[in-house]
Amino acid sequence: MPLVPKRDYFPILVSLKQQPCCVIGGGRVAYRKVSSLLQAGASVKVISPETVEELDQLANTGQIILEKRTYQPGDLAGCRLAFAATNQQEVNEACRLEALETGILLNVVDVPDLCDFIIPAVHQQGDLLLMVCSQGKSPMLSKRIRKELEMIYGPSYGWVSHILGEIRLQAFKDLDAIRQRTTLFKHLIEEGPLDEALEMKEEEAKAILWEAYDKKVEALLGIKKTGQDVVE
Repeated sequence: MPLVPKRDYFPILVSLKQQPCCVIGGGRVAYRKVSSLLQAGASVKVISPETVEELDQLANTGQIILEKRTYQPGDLAGCRLAFAATNQQEVNEACRLEALETGILLNVVDVPDLCDFIIPAVHQQGDLLLMVCSQGKSPMLSKRIRKELEMIYGPSYGWVSHILGEIRLQAFKDLDAIRQRTTLFKHLIEEGPLDEALEMKEEEAKAILWEAYDKKVEALLGIKKTGQDVVE
């Protein structure tokens, strides 16, 4: 029986749209966590007696709920996940205890032993997310690799990934067989069209990929399709 390599964490992307999340703490680190949660569409509550100006502004514009007070047991109730971003060990440990009792996923910043999950270094171009994680061993190494990825995967990868997403939706309508769709996307991504599109501006890239799609679907099905038919 083959050995399965072990990991400290399970890699996963979680949808937090309109899901309640809580951040305990009001400093710069807490603000970064809040920003990431808002990017994911979460409903965010912040609890801290003192907060940086940016968090106050988010509260004043209705983007977050802000309660200026100290943490109390029960504050994590109903949350999908939570962050403890304080420099107070007793608060962090109290949050850990509540999370264990309630089954809420908790990240205690810079204390891996108290974390249910950790946050990777992220490079984003449009719909494309590239994440690097050392499983908590060296965040600085992850950040360095992320910077290297930023140099390799520029804006063109963002719009190309979006176009391929649109094409994928159309492919499910046009091609019933998994093998046909696999052949199609192998052609688009590995046999030239993608490389050509990445050298172009967005509209040109879109035209190149849809034209390549039309021709390949025609070859697979033996019918004539037009780019206008596909886009509409």
